[in-house]
Amino acid sequence: MEEPPRDGSQGSGGSHRPEPPPEARLARLDRLAREAWRAGDLARAERLFRVLVAEGGRTRWAELALGDLFVLADQRGASRSRRRGYFRRYLARFPRGRFAAEARAGLCRLETGEAAARCWRDYLAHHPAGAHAAEAKRALRGGRSP
Repeated sequence: MEEPPRDGSQGSGGSHRPEPPPEARLARLDRLAREAWRAGDLARAERLFRVLVAEGGRTRWAELALGDLFVLADQRGASRSRRRGYFRRYLARFPRGRFAAEARAGLCRLETGEAAARCWRDYLAHHPAGAHAAEAKRALRGGRSP
């Protein structure tokens, strides 16, 4: 299955049809990405979620896709730089979003030394009772993050 063209056409050799409404296009990108993920094509799933994020603005579709990119990046063994980029992009776009605590904790796990300590303090300032608060407190007491 090829990625849906941005111009709304059928793709290679297909007849031209009007571009679907943005909501329908985002829903289709999400469906295609999830199908690829279930089929084990993680690279394609990541590509499709990235398109969805690029086109989705601040929609719920884009927010969910960024959350999925966190998981996919981990599954694919993505570079620290790529994972950091997904977390930062999420927080820039959805600073109080449903995955903000996860994004902040993800960033902190990528840091070391004083940068990690600053990051965990920031996490606790934003999410004092968050899912990763115990991890943050351990890290600040000198214990390692899991």
